[in-house]
Amino acid sequence: MTRAKSSCGMDYAVVLVMKIKVAIPLWKNRISPVLETASILLISEIEDNVESSRHIVSIPSSNYQNRVKYFQGKDIDVLICGALSNETEMLLSVTGIELIPWIGGEVDDVISAYSQGEIISNNFLLPGCKRGHRRGGRGGRGRRGRNQR
Repeated sequence: MTRAKSSCGMDYAVVLVMKIKVAIPLWKNRISPVLETASILLISEIEDNVESSRHIVSIPSSNYQNRVKYFQGKDIDVLICGALSNETEMLLSVTGIELIPWIGGEVDDVISAYSQGEIISNNFLLPGCKRGHRRGGRGGRGRRGRNQR
């Protein structure tokens, strides 16, 4: 709560309500393992650390540029997702949408944890991820070259 003065000099309280729109691509009741293949998006509105509403929308099947534009058009503040391509990640980085990638699990658990500020936890990271980043290189070879064992 913040204190402010009216034009006539009287004090009054101003209550600021924090409202955040969080989007999660779905697969059954879980976070979709890959953002680009998801066809359903859960949009949850969180006010003062409590989910106030949620609805599900279809994601148009299109290229990653159009998907990112679609997310922007939904006025999403935060996108929590599983794996995603480098191209999609780069496009999202300039949209103003906060991206929390490499997350998996039951949607209700993730929404609850996020609203309480606990989303970045080893309990929700996808297998093979360390602190939300890819582990190793493409093809599962890690940092070693092809001929090293």
